Amino acid sequence: MQRVLDWISDCYLVLSESGVVISYNKPFEKILASGYGITESRYLSDCVKKEDVYKKTAIYNLLTAVSSCQESGSTITYEQAITIDFGEGTRKNYYVVDVTPLYIREILSGFVAIFKDVTQLKKSMQQLQDSQARMMEQERLASLGQMIGGLAHNLKTPIMSISGCISAVENLVEECRDSLEDPDVTADDYREIYGEMEEWFEKVRESSSYMSDIITAIKGQAASVSTSDEVTFTTEELIKRSMLLMRHELMSSGCSVATEIEDGRIYVIRGDINNLVQVLNNLLSNAIYAQKQVGGGTITIGVKKDEEVLKIFVRDTGPGISARVRERLFKEMVTSKGIYGTGLGLYISDAVVRGKFGGTMWTEDNPAGGAVVGVSIPQSEVQEENITKGETVGK
Repeated sequence: MQRVLDWISDCYLVLSESGVVISYNKPFEKILASGYGITESRYLSDCVKKEDVYKKTAIYNLLTAVSSCQESGSTITYEQAITIDFGEGTRKNYYVVDVTPLYIREILSGFVAIFKDVTQLKKSMQQLQDSQARMMEQERLASLGQMIGGLAHNLKTPIMSISGCISAVENLVEECRDSLEDPDVTADDYREIYGEMEEWFEKVRESSSYMSDIITAIKGQAASVSTSDEVTFTTEELIKRSMLLMRHELMSSGCSVATEIEDGRIYVIRGDINNLVQVLNNLLSNAIYAQKQVGGGTITIGVKKDEEVLKIFVRDTGPGISARVRERLFKEMVTSKGIYGTGLGLYISDAVVRGKFGGTMWTEDNPAGGAVVGVSIPQSEVQEENITKGETVGK
């Protein structure tokens, strides 16, 4: 049995009830015992130095766990990083340590400590996280590229409006200049001209504000998905920003969007608005693709809250989602768009919702035909504003 234990990669140590070292295997000797002077028949506490207490080293943490195990009478589990010297260099290994009480005839007789090597597991998990982060960044850039493609169309209308307003004001200025010496032009005439100028300037302000909103939305989405700006934002802000970014895609597809907000309530969410905008944009883009297959129509953005979660969903009246795709949705990269889709969007959206908001994504059939895909955010991340407001967003 000792030879078997010496061959396994995990480290094990057996202590008596009073903390005397009874036995250990070769991996434990190589990684811990040799460096701390741990030998059989010696008290483990005698191997601890003052610097170990100060630095909270592996041996000190082990003693603390043994003490907790003795008090509670149950297994104590914790994670321990240990730097190993190989002569030519050092390497940090990671272990999950289980300290278990050893009872003989219901009497506490000692402790068994097992150091499970999880170094490779942590590396694999880190690689998986890095891979997921890269995919999220790729999806964000693809989404951003699509939005920038429609940016020129989004800005063209307000720019043309401002240009027309300026021309109108120039004509009014010229009219004022030409009428300065005209005795038939009264003060009321000038007041009328000034009133018209004010109206044109107000239109300039509206167009400028619209362009500012678009630029702010694009700037937010241009930030890396790995960054997080933990602030609060409203569901109204979320929908408004998403609509600004998706306006061109909606117009070119012959679709319009209506909001369905329970009692017109506004909810405040804690987190990064740009992350959730990316998710909502993805849901809208999928709904637009589905809606185009039935000749366009109205897509609904809905917000409702129950006792546990806030639900934000997008509903279309397209062909719906097949059972084969639905059972794999969010779990892997699957798509119903054929060669026009990768399945990456919803997969990444689910990761964003889980990682950034502690929520989940879901889907169900639309009774009127089509699909409903939504996000559920825990109530702990949401609060309700005192102001209530409802609106409908058209083409």
